[in-house]
Amino acid sequence: MVDLSHIPLDGEAKRQVLRELAQELLERRTAGLALYRPMPEQERFHACPAKVRVFRGGVRSGKSMACYVEVARAALGQDPYGKYPTNRPLDIWVVCYEESNIGRTVWRYLFCPGAYWIIEDPQTKQLRAWDPALDAGRESERMPARPFIPERCVRTVAWRFKKDRIFSSVIIDPAPGHPMCGTTIRAFSSGREPPQSDPVDLVMIDEDLKQEAFVPELISRLADRGGKLIWAVFPHSKNNALIRLHRQAEQERGLPNPSVVEFRGIFSANPYLPEEERRRTLALWTEEERKSRDQGEFALDSVLVYPEFTPSVHALPIYYGGTPRHPIDSLFPNVMAWMPPQDWTIYVAIDPGHTVGAALFIAIPPPEVGDFIIAYDEVYIRNCDVKQMAQAIKRKLQGRRPEAFYIDMQGARVSTAGVSYTAIKLLENYFRELGIASVRTGSGFYPGSTDVAGRIAEVRDTLITRELGGGVYMPKFLYLQARCPNLEREFLSYRKRVGRTGVDDTPVAADNHLMDCLGYLIAAHPKHVVRPTVADQKERLRKELLNRSKKQRRKNVRLGVLGGDSP
Repeated sequence: MVDLSHIPLDGEAKRQVLRELAQELLERRTAGLALYRPMPEQERFHACPAKVRVFRGGVRSGKSMACYVEVARAALGQDPYGKYPTNRPLDIWVVCYEESNIGRTVWRYLFCPGAYWIIEDPQTKQLRAWDPALDAGRESERMPARPFIPERCVRTVAWRFKKDRIFSSVIIDPAPGHPMCGTTIRAFSSGREPPQSDPVDLVMIDEDLKQEAFVPELISRLADRGGKLIWAVFPHSKNNALIRLHRQAEQERGLPNPSVVEFRGIFSANPYLPEEERRRTLALWTEEERKSRDQGEFALDSVLVYPEFTPSVHALPIYYGGTPRHPIDSLFPNVMAWMPPQDWTIYVAIDPGHTVGAALFIAIPPPEVGDFIIAYDEVYIRNCDVKQMAQAIKRKLQGRRPEAFYIDMQGARVSTAGVSYTAIKLLENYFRELGIASVRTGSGFYPGSTDVAGRIAEVRDTLITRELGGGVYMPKFLYLQARCPNLEREFLSYRKRVGRTGVDDTPVAADNHLMDCLGYLIAAHPKHVVRPTVADQKERLRKELLNRSKKQRRKNVRLGVLGGDSP
């Protein structure tokens, strides 16, 4: 209860003050930012402290939502990760492709209700974000969320064309007496000359740009205040600025403090879109349209061998709001210690190089678990010799016997430096010495497919999302993200050859060690194989011995009878 005894008001006036306070408290608790629940890739975006963050994706994949939430959080001093100053007013710029986008998109996202739907939870009776799967049949009860930036926080608006909601600047006061009062959000069209001179705390680029000169100029405006740039982009870039940032993000991937980080949104992986609408929309798009509108591919992706791959879809495990997207995500309570259960089938592929020796481990679950191929572990050793490779594989197998081994037979048949034996012969010897054997080939190997184009096509098929029912779209191929960091890195850097005549379909022979291993495994069409357990084998052996004993007794009886009749 709020103490109003010190306020010289009569009873009705105090009640009015209490009503106003209660109304403001309700508005704060149900504000657009308060009820916003990010998807995993959006949360990674919000948590990232990089100077430049690019969020590209298909339609309705959450890229714009994440970026406008970031702008509102910064303007109101509500960023949970503390990436922006809260002790002074900020200068924030939003740059759109055309001026009309300011009214249609910027104003709508930041200052209008309805950026997403909300609904009353039947258990808690509190408002929360609407979930199409959880709240099926309650569409009539949902309501638009309040604006990300409430009207009470808007001090003034400088309009260019008020009728069309096209503004040049908005001054924000987060709360009376707040040190950030006077924060300014300015909106620009990329068709004009880039603004110069003024220092900026945060720049957001909404979709494409007409002038490449905007990007270096905008980045230079961030230097004085240590500001940040975010970019929400659909794959239809018409300039090289985005390509340069994409390449820099790839080069810095894995560094402790990268300057540029790229994120990816997928339309079919958005759980806040009704499952039936996702299904219908995907069915109406052509294959090429699905690549851009669903998977978020754009012109630059033509140089990537596997543009369909994205960690937010193919990684395991993934949870939405604490709930696994599919039962398979709940099978890994301790990812780093996980091993496939005994009734899963294991396959291993090996690329026995010296500069980098690599091996990939996949597991095929029983049909009742689902139709998946799961890369659950890897070996990746620089300056590797064959013995190191064999020892590393033994440690990873933990006594398990895989169904089969596959190997780069061409590379393995080359003699190692100073040794007359080939790598494959040495590896077989070490396997026998260490007691490593597969069910089908013992200590030997199947040759990996040499059809590079065929391997790539088959891997691509396993990367495309499929409808699994219940509003869930998942690909056949998945991987344990914490256990396969080099596999993920190679997926995101494996490129096609680019020459004077354009992009060649031949991949560059670099960053391809685990990519080759995966290609060998997928091209071999790995299947789940039902193998008898040790108990089953013992029971079968017991029955065989019992049957042999019975047959021998019958034979002895017959011989005894014949012997008694002999003269």
